[in-house]
Amino acid sequence: MTPEPANTRSTRRFEPAVLVLEDGSRFTGQAYGARGTTVGEVVFATGMTGYQETLTDPSYAGQIVLMTAPHIGNTGVNREDMESDRIWTEGFIVRDPSRMVSNFRAEGSLDDELENGGVVGISGVDTRAITRRIRSTGSLRGGIFSGAAAGLDAQEQLRQVMDATPMAGRNLSAEVSTPEPYRVEHPGVNVISAAIEAGKTRLRPVLMTAAAMIIGMIPMAMGLGEAGEQNAPLGRAVIGGLVLATVSTLFVVPVVYTLMRRRMPTLHALDD
Repeated sequence: MTPEPANTRSTRRFEPAVLVLEDGSRFTGQAYGARGTTVGEVVFATGMTGYQETLTDPSYAGQIVLMTAPHIGNTGVNREDMESDRIWTEGFIVRDPSRMVSNFRAEGSLDDELENGGVVGISGVDTRAITRRIRSTGSLRGGIFSGAAAGLDAQEQLRQVMDATPMAGRNLSAEVSTPEPYRVEHPGVNVISAAIEAGKTRLRPVLMTAAAMIIGMIPMAMGLGEAGEQNAPLGRAVIGGLVLATVSTLFVVPVVYTLMRRRMPTLHALDD
């Protein structure tokens, strides 16, 4: 990817750009994001929202992503929605980029984010036609050319696309992984408590099932109906067992853990 230096937005809004696929098809539009040349495998993403998560997802490294949703960028960008610390896509293709940002969480525009990240994009193209072509033929290598590169000869643009490294065989995990281990500090978080809370979340379906079974057993336990009179003792026993298991899960386990924590200093170290 070879982005050009940025200049004023007013003179750049309608600069020409072209998308060239390896089968020779060409789609003209307007430059979006950084200006220059980028090549990669063209794929499409069907999400109507979450374009920032797509852009920063390392799984899209080496690929030019086309958004099938027509209107992109209206909610801007922010630091919280990033899947990693940078944009990984080689390029970005949209139909109708938003000309303004309207969201209380926005910290900037998508256009600026692409430009600052050196991501060459294109807008104003028929994304439906491109999607249908990719869906019919499979993923294709492609290139986006804007700025001075948009004026290159068509054969030269196609040659650059054909010279692009195919995705097959690329060791992308080595490209996107951290070069050295790092530790994420999160002071003030009780690890054991977090694990217990996660356990509660996982137990919710179990507890809901137990509650449903208890409710279902009530008529039997009360001896209602012909079958209930015969199976009332069994119903009472099942209800008792379910109630005991539920109470143990919610109350006994935390109490036992608290007592163990007082007698086992190592658990304090885990919490810290």
